[in-house]
Amino acid sequence: MAKFFIRHWTGTVVIAAIAGWAIFYLPASPSFAVFQLKRAVDARDGEAAARFVDFDSVVKHAGDEIVSERSGRSDILGQLLGRSALAVLSEPVANVARAWVKQQVEQGNI
Repeated sequence: MAKFFIRHWTGTVVIAAIAGWAIFYLPASPSFAVFQLKRAVDARDGEAAARFVDFDSVVKHAGDEIVSERSGRSDILGQLLGRSALAVLSEPVANVARAWVKQQVEQGNI
């Protein structure tokens, strides 16, 4: 058996490299995460599908975009009020969005 690996060392190295890639890199790749998300949606598993989205971050970034677009650069009070409202409302809005996505996935609408 050892003679076989010595005679076919390039094939052995290629197979070892592919195995290492499949074991260590593939599960951490974004493509694999998208594949798992698709499997969760196809299986109508809302909880598993919701784990792939950071709803808190999405809501905070969307709120920041809305506040910065609505208030001018010189409107400091409007920005402060918008940001404080965003801080208070971001978690409940994220929870509503998470629940809605779970429901839609489980019903097969997504």
